[in-house]
Amino acid sequence: MHSFLFPGNSTSSSAIPTPTKRPASDTSSNCTEQIILEDTVNNDTTSACSSPQPPAKKRQIDLSGVFTKTSPSEKQELDQAWADLMFATKTPFTFADHHLFKKVCNMMRPGYTPPTSKQVSDKHLDKCFEREQAAMKSKLKNKPTTIQQDGWTNIKQDPIIATSLTTDGKVFFQDASDPGSKKKTAELCSSLLLASIKKAETEYEAEVLNCVTDDENKMKKTREEVQKERPDINVYGCISHNLNLLGQDISVPTIMEHIKEINKAFREVHLLHGLLKEQTGHVKPQLPCPSRWMSWRACISTYLKNHPFYKRIAAKHSDEMDAGLVSKIRNMALLSNAQDLLNQLDPIAEALNKIQSDDCMIADRRCHPSLPFPSEGPCP
Repeated sequence: MHSFLFPGNSTSSSAIPTPTKRPASDTSSNCTEQIILEDTVNNDTTSACSSPQPPAKKRQIDLSGVFTKTSPSEKQELDQAWADLMFATKTPFTFADHHLFKKVCNMMRPGYTPPTSKQVSDKHLDKCFEREQAAMKSKLKNKPTTIQQDGWTNIKQDPIIATSLTTDGKVFFQDASDPGSKKKTAELCSSLLLASIKKAETEYEAEVLNCVTDDENKMKKTREEVQKERPDINVYGCISHNLNLLGQDISVPTIMEHIKEINKAFREVHLLHGLLKEQTGHVKPQLPCPSRWMSWRACISTYLKNHPFYKRIAAKHSDEMDAGLVSKIRNMALLSNAQDLLNQLDPIAEALNKIQSDDCMIADRRCHPSLPFPSEGPCP
């Protein structure tokens, strides 16, 4: 084996140190130094020479207060609440499908989808009906009850006959029927009324003691038929209807025609309507309507309140107005007669307001001091 000398180095190969086996104590010392170093840097007590340990589990963050979650039961309650609101406010069911309504619902409760119009008109309407029927039954059960029947014609010219029940000062709608092509006779009305009485006693378990209808001739016959079939039920006519008819009888037709003509002109003629609106303190002229009780009094009252304005307008614009109308406005005898007529109608209107109020009882119709005719007898 040859020896080699490197330039600038006189050391022989024999002088190069040979590797030697490190003692076990030195290995342990090196491991100890490594552990100390890692403890200093990582602040970890796990030995670098030991087997690796699984990482510690981190605690999951609770985000329930950050996000809104709607459970199925909460959605059902919210859907029914929205539907009940639409029923109570007579809102069209198509409102539920409007994109702005859905947007508002999502802004108030992110992630919530409101019911559709089909769901509102189907299952939610059924649930509302069932709930109200149950509540109605609980309030009518074994309670002394008065049943009322009335009829009218709706805007589609369909005849409607409806009944309601009253107990403890509260009124409950019971049913309504459309007789169709059948003539609204006393026989038809009495049969429907007797069927409604039976329904109130069987389905709602109410104790029907009284029956009230209006005072049309056929309704008088209806009450007689009911009295024959159910002598245990007291029957009464509608005193409000009678008072309204009395008010119409007191209203002198010749006087009312002149007042109505003047009020109608200031309601419908463009020039006069505009001139009246410019007057401070004026009221809207009213016209009598057969279906509006005491509308005759309202017609006279608005004429008297507006007469100073009518007179002022007629003085300034007589050339632009009908001569006959101007003459009637300036007629002081008509004004005096209108005031006298109003004084006669006031006690009837006071009694009518009391009789048709929500808290009126049957006893009030017989004992009210403002009635312009004797009561029917002692109060029950």
